[in-house]
This record gives sequence, C-alpha cells and structure tokens, in this order.
Amino acid sequence: MMERKDDFALLHISLEDKFSKYGIISCIIVERKEKIAFIDTWVMSCRVLKRGVESVAFNAICDAARKWNCDWW
Repeated sequence: MMERKDDFALLHISLEDKFSKYGIISCIIVERKEKIAFIDTWVMSCRVLKRGVESVAFNAICDAARKWNCDWW
C-alpha cells in the first residue's frame, strides 16, 4: 500500500449525537484497480447500525471513486 498510496483511500467516519460522542465508528480501505474502485475493507461498529451511517459511508466510497474517475464502484 505504501508503494502505491495514490491507489488507496483510507476513509474514517466519526459520529456524535446529543447523548454521546462515539468517536471513529467506521474505517474503510478502498483500492483503485484501473477504472474500478474496490472496497478492500469496511468495518463498522454494530452500535451505530440503522442510524443512516451506512449511507454516509457508502457516499464517501462513491466520492473517492469519482475523484479517481472510476467507471465502477
């Protein structure tokens, strides 16, 4: 990864609400393989599921793919 760092994106998502600061609740590694954005790793805390964070995370992946001008993600 270090040798091809322009082909990888490390995404992280933090969350807080009126009750608590959850901190970093998701980390994602996306790899560019030619014109494809490949989700290498996607981990997310189970305590925040069904709160819309999945959509935010997927939108961040799509943004990385668009930045790379990928055809598929």
